[in-house]
Amino acid sequence: LKQVLLYHVVAEKRDAQSLTSQGSGTLTTVQGASLAFALEDGKVFLTDAQNRKATITTTDLQATNGVVHIIDTVLLPQ
Repeated sequence: LKQVLLYHVVAEKRDAQSLTSQGSGTLTTVQGASLAFALEDGKVFLTDAQNRKATITTTDLQATNGVVHIIDTVLLPQ
């Protein structure tokens, strides 16, 4: 469970603007693996190591320790 939870956390602060302006790329998770992200039809999608896609449904929720984005799917590491 710890590995799955850490797979949902990225150490760098990435707001929605930084993701959409880049268009696509990869993010390194605190768990140590990578997530791919891509802008498609105005939405940002994350693709995990098992090729599952999650849509970011809510962006830029400010927390004391960073920025939170809500996704619609559990991401799983390899």
